[in-house]
Amino acid sequence: MSSLLVGLGEIEKNSCLILTVKVKKAWDSFEEAYEYDVSMSQIIDDSSPISIESTPGTSNMYNFNYWKFLGNDTLFWSHETTMTWLEDRIPSEAFWTLDDPVEFDSSIFQPINSLPSEGWNQAWEQVSDLEIVRLYRTQNPTSRIGISRTIIWEYDPELSFSNPTEKHLIFMVK
Repeated sequence: MSSLLVGLGEIEKNSCLILTVKVKKAWDSFEEAYEYDVSMSQIIDDSSPISIESTPGTSNMYNFNYWKFLGNDTLFWSHETTMTWLEDRIPSEAFWTLDDPVEFDSSIFQPINSLPSEGWNQAWEQVSDLEIVRLYRTQNPTSRIGISRTIIWEYDPELSFSNPTEKHLIFMVK
């Protein structure tokens, strides 16, 4: 199981945390997280270390996007209908919450592959009270928070077809 669940202070330095927030019409909801060990990388505080490389799919209709840490380590890849993660999923229920959320400060956010400020505040509200968010910000308070808005087509069994689903990906490093 991930080190996120064992308590404060035991999480290794040089980690990259990705939080996913699903956007719904009336509200957003924190879905899950993924944590990566990036101890072999030099973390730079003044910019987000996330980059995206795209390659055409087999039919040349859809691109495969490889989300990378400092251009080297692939964190996950995405396609029109899926996101393939290289670490185990940590469900939202596994995280501890605090009574005092981390305040939203737009100056520390850096857009990745999306327009600035588009729904960032609402997405941040869904994760700002997580203990792990406070830990990441405390251990590296000057680091930028990467954020990306993405659309994935998800199959809805009730409707028997896929619908576009908007998600915000929040990237934090410590």
